Amino acid sequence: MTALTNQISTLLIESFYGRVCDHSDRDMAEKIISPSVEFYATGSEVPVGFDDFFNYVSMFQKSLEFKHVIREHLVVDQTALIYWLVEGCHKKELLGFAPTNKDIAYSGMTLFYFDDQNLITKAITVFDEKNFLAQLRNSPEQA
Repeated sequence: MTALTNQISTLLIESFYGRVCDHSDRDMAEKIISPSVEFYATGSEVPVGFDDFFNYVSMFQKSLEFKHVIREHLVVDQTALIYWLVEGCHKKELLGFAPTNKDIAYSGMTLFYFDDQNLITKAITVFDEKNFLAQLRNSPEQA
């Protein structure tokens, strides 16, 4: 691995996933994501900017109270492909679905592009939306 590849890997795993995704850390997001980022969510053909990108990531984290995220990654030059698995508990309303208090698990991939300062300039995320929504539709567990 080159120094740049190591730097991008560390940035993604420790900073983006460890701080921005898992803890909704906006200060860290502002340090590693370009203000002009283009973010494409699953099924979207139109990108959104920084605020919507951060809010999207935070919405999932706050609603599911992540237990942990398992990732695989491949970095080539200034592009990174991340495979992830999220496991959490549906504690707050998400996408119009009331909390189920059930464990939720879903997987997906994110493709990141970086500029010369190693800021994330573009991100494209896809995940198993059908399976994810089916889990949100389940009735709440009885206590």
